[in-house]
Amino acid sequence: MRCMGILIFIGAMSVLFMERGWFPNEELNKISVLAAQYLLPLVIAYEVGKEIGKQEGAVVAVLTTAGMVAADSSAGVLGAILVSPPVAWLVSRLWRRLETHVRIGMEMLSKNLLVSCLGMLCSIGAYYYLASLLNTVTQVLEMGCDFLIQKRLIGFASVLIEPAKVFFLNNSINHGVLTPMGFHQAQISGESILFLLETNPGPGFGVLLALYCRHRRTEPKYRQYLLSGAVELFGGIHEVYFPYVLSNLWLIPSLVLGGFFGNLCFVILDAGVAAPIVPGSILAIFFVASPENLPGILLGVMVSAALSFLFADLTLWIQGKRRAKEQNLSGQEKSMNRKEQVMVDMEQNMDINYKKTVIDAIHQIAFVCAAGVGSSAMGAALMRRKLRECGIEGVEVQAYPVDQLPDRLEVIICQKNFRKHLPETEALVYPVENLLGQEEMEAFICQYLKK
Repeated sequence: MRCMGILIFIGAMSVLFMERGWFPNEELNKISVLAAQYLLPLVIAYEVGKEIGKQEGAVVAVLTTAGMVAADSSAGVLGAILVSPPVAWLVSRLWRRLETHVRIGMEMLSKNLLVSCLGMLCSIGAYYYLASLLNTVTQVLEMGCDFLIQKRLIGFASVLIEPAKVFFLNNSINHGVLTPMGFHQAQISGESILFLLETNPGPGFGVLLALYCRHRRTEPKYRQYLLSGAVELFGGIHEVYFPYVLSNLWLIPSLVLGGFFGNLCFVILDAGVAAPIVPGSILAIFFVASPENLPGILLGVMVSAALSFLFADLTLWIQGKRRAKEQNLSGQEKSMNRKEQVMVDMEQNMDINYKKTVIDAIHQIAFVCAAGVGSSAMGAALMRRKLRECGIEGVEVQAYPVDQLPDRLEVIICQKNFRKHLPETEALVYPVENLLGQEEMEAFICQYLKK
C-alpha cells in the first residue's frame, strides 16, 4: 500500500509510452520497465523487511531481493513479497541472540557486520536457488491462468475473489497474488487481464445501486448508498460496500455473478491493461488502458454492474416480501428509530473496560484502517464536516494506517471487524459498522461531544 505512487507511476508511463500506448516512445518506456523490474521489488522488500525486522531486516531483505532480481528480473515483485518476511525475521532473531554478547561500544559495528554477512549469504542463495524455484512456481501459476483464459473459464475466479474482498482481503488478493503474476505476464505480452479481476468496480457499484433503489422510500439516509456508489465507481475505494454486504451476506452471490460475467467479457474481447489499476476506479482504468482495449474493458465493467444490480435487486425484493410476512413487531418496537438502535449496538460491542472510560474533553479522533488512505480518510473527512455543521471546534480528526498509530490517542474509530487488528491502547475504541455511516457519526457526536 505504501508503494501505490510507484504503481501509479509505472502504469501511467507504460500506457503513455509503451509500444501500443498513447504516445509510443521506446526511450521513455525504458524508465517504467526499469522501475517495474528493479525499483518496485526493492522498495517492497525494504518496506516489508522494515516492518518485520526494523532497519537491519530492511537491508537484508533488499540484498536478498537484489540477488533474486539479478538472476531473473521477472521474479522481483513476487519474490520480494515471499522472501522478505523470513529473512527479516531471521536477522532480527539472530541479532536478539547476539546483542547480549557484544561489548559496549561495538554494537553498531557488530550489527552492520551481521547484516552484511547475512545479506551476502541470502543474496547468493537467492541468485542460485530461490530465483529458479520461484520462476518454476510462477510458470505453474501462469500455466493455470493461461488454461483458464484459453478455456474461457477465468470468470470462475470471481467465486473466490468477490467473497474474499468482502472480508477485507482485497489488498492481499490484488497486491499479493494478482499483481505480481500480472506484472510477469505484462512483461511478456505487454498487458494482462489479471490486473482487472479484483479492481473491477462494477460488481460493488451494482450492489450499492440496488440498495439505493430498494431503500430510497424506506430509509431516511438512503442517499448514503448513492454516495458510496460514487466513491466506489470514481474513487476506487471498494471498502465502502463491504459493511453493507457483511450485514446481508445474501448479496454475495450477486457480486460473484457480476464479477463472473464481467471477467467473461474481458476474456471474450481480449481485454487487458499494461499495469495495475490503482485505485480500482473507472477513472484509473481510463488512465492505464490502451485505446484498442478501452471499449472491451468498459463493456465488461458495465455488464458486471448491470448483472450485480439485477440480482441484488431481486434478492432484496425477495427479502422484503419475506420480512413483511414473518415480522410481527409490536408498535413500540416498530417506532424505535435506526439511530437509537445503532447506539444500542455500539454499546453492546464496546469492551467493558472502554465503557468505564470517562472522557471529559476530546481533542483528537483517529479513523483507522489497514492503509489509512481509503475508507478511513473518507470517514475522517466526513467527521470533520459533521463537526463543523454542529459548531464543534478544537477537535482534530485524522486518518491513520493501523501500523502507524501515534503513541497517545484519545479516541480510535474503526470498522467493527477490524478492531481485533488494533494494538493494545489506552484510547477509547469506538467500533462502527461503516466508517462512512453518517448516523453512527451523529450518535458518537451526541454521546461524547455534545454537552
